[in-house]
Amino acid sequence: MKSESIPTSIIGGYLGSGKTTLINHLLKSCGNTRLAILINDFGELPIDASLIETEQGRIITLSGGCICCSYGNDLSAALKELLQMNSSPEQIVIECSGVALPDAVAFSLNLFRPLSLQCILVMVDAETIKQQIDDRYIGDTIRRQLQSADFVAINKCDLLGAERIQEIKQWIEATCPDRAYLPTSHARLPADLIVDTLLGENQKRERALAVADNHLSEQHLCSANHDLSKYCSFTLTIDTAIDLQHMLAVLSQHSLLLRAKGYVRLGADCCHLVQIVGSRTHVTEVNSPPQQLLNMLSCIALSVDNTQKELTEQLQLLTC
Repeated sequence: MKSESIPTSIIGGYLGSGKTTLINHLLKSCGNTRLAILINDFGELPIDASLIETEQGRIITLSGGCICCSYGNDLSAALKELLQMNSSPEQIVIECSGVALPDAVAFSLNLFRPLSLQCILVMVDAETIKQQIDDRYIGDTIRRQLQSADFVAINKCDLLGAERIQEIKQWIEATCPDRAYLPTSHARLPADLIVDTLLGENQKRERALAVADNHLSEQHLCSANHDLSKYCSFTLTIDTAIDLQHMLAVLSQHSLLLRAKGYVRLGADCCHLVQIVGSRTHVTEVNSPPQQLLNMLSCIALSVDNTQKELTEQLQLLTC
């Protein structure tokens, strides 16, 4: 294990805020830097890892579950593996799951002396952030994500007018003062914001004190204030006889489904990458999809009712 400090950045933000898109931009603009990416995909399939178009660097996909509530298990093992390699990374970026608290991930880095926390960047969806933070199920999680940030990237500004963007910016400033705010579209941010921006020693000390005061132990992180039981992850197997548009209608209209993502080839159609976040749907043609992931959607939903059973039954009706 090398003794040099390895700058480590954390990217947080709720489901669909643009974290994976940002990772893609980083990989394409990091030059010759040996950049290691740790991805936590809260679901049964490593869909987010398969979406990353890497030409260099190293991508590690952790098994399902929230990083915050399982740190010291998969995250620790992955970091140990990186640090023990003959050619260890020069920089590390950890992409949190959508329901993770970045402060907890930052706290776990204290277990690894070579790692130096560089910054925490939290991404928000400009179009939905105000509704999300008022939501009784997810609002507390999103508020705590914002409070952990050094930088807040207000993403998807291309979907809003200038007046609305300014309103969102002022609202976030009032909600979480003393943060840097970065309006952007398509998660396009300068790479050196994340891989070269070092926190000063005073900032590091203040963060450590704040973490200690908040008692960020595993037991605390899994308390009722951040209960993973509010969420469930599952995989939907899609029948090839289903019409694409009918499938999209069923999924996008389900109030408890937070996100669905996967590759589908229905009938004689070409393959599509389907991504659904709330009421917004994005479908893209794909030439060479991972065959082992075809016609399976990785889903995240609120654990209020039996969402998986309900969606499965609704999709089965489309084949009749």
